[in-house]
Amino acid sequence: MISRSNPPRQPIPFGSRTTALGSSYAAVQRPAPLSHLTAAHGTRQHDLVAKYLGHGSLSVRSTMSGQFYRFVGHGDTLPIDGRDLLMLQRLPDLLISRA
Repeated sequence: MISRSNPPRQPIPFGSRTTALGSSYAAVQRPAPLSHLTAAHGTRQHDLVAKYLGHGSLSVRSTMSGQFYRFVGHGDTLPIDGRDLLMLQRLPDLLISRA
């Protein structure tokens, strides 16, 4: 049997919020808001529209702008925020075009 020495255990310091590298959580760089997507696509607040091609109704809450989109039925058209373009393009029943 090989004996190994175990280092003494240290309590977790809950009083000071530091990471393993010693920097505080307040100093962690937060990512910039994704407002550059609007400029990259050349879209203003409501320069785009989405047309619902599915059957029934569709409700979507955007994670980017926080806006709620409610499509009542087939052919319903709503103006959309340019920040929501990437998220709404993933939905197969929506057709997105310029206003």
